[in-house]
Amino acid sequence: MNAFTPPSGPVAWAAALSGLLYGVAFVVLGNVTASALLLMAGGVLSSLILVALGASIADPGCAGAVRWAVGVGVLGAFLSVVYLGYSPGFGDHGI
Repeated sequence: MNAFTPPSGPVAWAAALSGLLYGVAFVVLGNVTASALLLMAGGVLSSLILVALGASIADPGCAGAVRWAVGVGVLGAFLSVVYLGYSPGFGDHGI
């Protein structure tokens, strides 16, 4: 176990809660700013979970695949945050 593993459980719950609240803010309330902020929070939290998950897999036979999966997942989370922060729907200023 490394030092990053213990908070990964609460972070996973926080990511799930942000996804649920995103759905409520976007579909039910129609609040674009709140839904974008919650989706950005979900992207950041999911990248933390992916890194913790990749660190917990210790099988040397699949180390390359784990690094690839974590890298692609973190890149996707980062790009979702960048896209939502500079979305054309928010004008030139982002959120």
